[in-house]
Amino acid sequence: MRTTCGVDPNRMVVSSAGFRALKNHPAITDRFKYTTSESITAKMLAGLFELDELAVGKATYVDSDAPDAPFKEAWGNAAVLAYVPTQDAALEQPSFGYTYTLKGHGIPSSSRRAGKAGAGRGSMA
Repeated sequence: MRTTCGVDPNRMVVSSAGFRALKNHPAITDRFKYTTSESITAKMLAGLFELDELAVGKATYVDSDAPDAPFKEAWGNAAVLAYVPTQDAALEQPSFGYTYTLKGHGIPSSSRRAGKAGAGRGSMA
């Protein structure tokens, strides 16, 4: 990542299964066995990997219309290693992603959620 965009990653998102595999891996449990009696947490793994944050993707979905269809892990065995600015960033600064909104068109009002379209003009923020 450093050779692609010039910054080190500071965030990681792993699947729930990936998190369990990491925290129970012998090489990782060996690193913590003399320092704590606690279970290994996402925060501890973030520190080990020199990241600001390690998040666990816990989303699930139902892959069928059948009433008894089982839930499946949305993340599968995927992981994301990314750089996310810690402060408001300029457009030129690398980031995993940006979300743009029109000025004055942020979150819909309750009347718009109820199906009553509101009139308004917006300009780019």
